[in-house]
Amino acid sequence: MVSFCAENHEKIRKPDSNIIADNYWINTSGNDIIEEFMGFIEPEDVDLMQDLLDGKSITAEVRTALCYGDLQNH
Repeated sequence: MVSFCAENHEKIRKPDSNIIADNYWINTSGNDIIEEFMGFIEPEDVDLMQDLLDGKSITAEVRTALCYGDLQNH
């Protein structure tokens, strides 16, 4: 967030300026957590993920206060 603001804060005041959101978090973590939680998905979740890969839309509840511990207990 800080990098985004530092790179783009002056552009906001200028018309026709392109605000760029770069991939600031690339290579900051591994995929271990994804692999761990793939074991918890249900068959219907696999179907929903396949729909996304096929370019379809899905509807899902997003809980903004969810943490890793909640995923293990869910």
